[in-house]
Amino acid sequence: MLLNNPLMHHDESVEGYLMRSEILNYGRPDFLDITKLKSNASDEEIEAYILQLSLFTGENILRDNLIHDSYVNYFTLPGWKRYGFSRFCPECVKRAKYHRRNWSLFFYTTCSDHHLLLVQKCNKCNKKINVHDIVNGQCTKCYLLLEHSSTKSMNDFNRTTEELWESSFLSEYLTISEYYTIIKKLSSHLAFNIMGLSLSKHEEYVFRYWGYHENILLQWELNQCAMYLIEKWPSRIIYFLYVIRKLNNWDVFQNLLTFISKIENVRLREMLRKPLYWNYGWLGTDQIVLQKLIEENANDNKLYEFESRINKEI
Repeated sequence: MLLNNPLMHHDESVEGYLMRSEILNYGRPDFLDITKLKSNASDEEIEAYILQLSLFTGENILRDNLIHDSYVNYFTLPGWKRYGFSRFCPECVKRAKYHRRNWSLFFYTTCSDHHLLLVQKCNKCNKKINVHDIVNGQCTKCYLLLEHSSTKSMNDFNRTTEELWESSFLSEYLTISEYYTIIKKLSSHLAFNIMGLSLSKHEEYVFRYWGYHENILLQWELNQCAMYLIEKWPSRIIYFLYVIRKLNNWDVFQNLLTFISKIENVRLREMLRKPLYWNYGWLGTDQIVLQKLIEENANDNKLYEFESRINKEI
């Protein structure tokens, strides 16, 4: 057992909790030895690791709070494993200095409690923030207090990806990991094939595989677009494809079908592909169904914005 045993918060990452415990216990050697988990660890090894941590700390450690699984699935911020990079909410850090699990995941760009855009770099020295900074409450390079960081208020705040998944019928068919995969892949497609985002090769690689962009506001917008298209399944995304075909943008249409066909998870791929191929087969022939979709979505302002973006590209 630890000499100084802090209580673990329900939304705290295991990695952040271990960092806090390490600081409070002055980096005891036996404690440092236990905090190692291989990237390719099996389920049995992970469960054994969680049990060992629970016995050692006296806390009921849950696997859901372990960021390791998200890292393996490419859901964390780039540099998480090596440097512990993370975003944070200044108001949350002001309330309590501990690392929230969601802050190191690519799709969390806003704070659901304070409706603020999360911060990922020090306002003063521009250093990327990591877990060690957060549990100390200050930038370890220039010592700026993180609670004093400025950020943007998201007055038009929308639901988080997790909230949408929990409230949607999608949760009946997809695991949360599969759902996040859709968000990441669809965001990437929107960025490169619809909005014409121009990035360096390295930036494009990072965005495609990690769903991460340095411009957190842009990433928030792309995530919201992807979430919006799949929220009213499958009506919105079919209508979106109808708009693409109506504008004779066959390249974009074919690129979207190719994007669907390359998704690794078979169940996920089939769920997405069916309505898209329905679109390919009967749009323009089944006028009753098509008219119903048009009536349902024609006054949708966000879909109109998508149409305007596509128009500019043609």
